Amino acid sequence: PDDAFSTVPYIKGMALFCYLESLVGGEERFQPFIRAYFEKFAGLTVTSEKFRDYFLEFFAAKAKDDTVVAEALSGPIAALDWEKLFKTPGMPDYLPKVNAAPLEEAQALAARWAKAGADEAALSGFGADDIKGW
Repeated sequence: PDDAFSTVPYIKGMALFCYLESLVGGEERFQPFIRAYFEKFAGLTVTSEKFRDYFLEFFAAKAKDDTVVAEALSGPIAALDWEKLFKTPGMPDYLPKVNAAPLEEAQALAARWAKAGADEAALSGFGADDIKGW
């Protein structure tokens, strides 16, 4: 079973959400959609087409009062090839930029922890400040 596992579907889903978020004008516009989507479809099976339809319906309503969304709907969103987004095999064309700093901070802390081993004096140097801001 492990041989059949692939991260590609997960990366494609994440990339699609990041891409759609960028098209509608950022996180502040996309987060209300995500909340509404989960409320509407909680506990249900949702196809890619239902997702697309709800996305378009939700933002069509928002476009009445938001020119950024209205321009996106009539421009880049209207030009989306949803079939390609949903069904093309392999990695997506759009991959969001990722900030590696949080991962690097966690890896550095893990390395410090591993180096400390069972040394009580070294372990006493760890505290809540090590993860402050996470």
